[in-house]
Amino acid sequence: MIEIGVFSMSYYLVQRGISNQVPKFIVAQRKLSLSLWIMAAGATIGILTIIQSMLSNSGLINTTFLAIGAAILIGGCAALVVSVRFASQ
Repeated sequence: MIEIGVFSMSYYLVQRGISNQVPKFIVAQRKLSLSLWIMAAGATIGILTIIQSMLSNSGLINTTFLAIGAAILIGGCAALVVSVRFASQ
């Protein structure tokens, strides 16, 4: 359930930066929203893979889908960091 924690923390920090009128967050608001959507997709894939493994008879986790979800989540995190880092004030 690390995916939920990473996404929730990122969402909170982005919304906090936008609500506090931080210039970097205001400039990069569109890119930050896209990054959060990418992270949400990765977290959803990871969570659905874990739920599917719990409900199946074999109980084995499909590591391919779990790896894909983790890669998408990490890609979204990287996009989030890059968009904040290189946003002009």
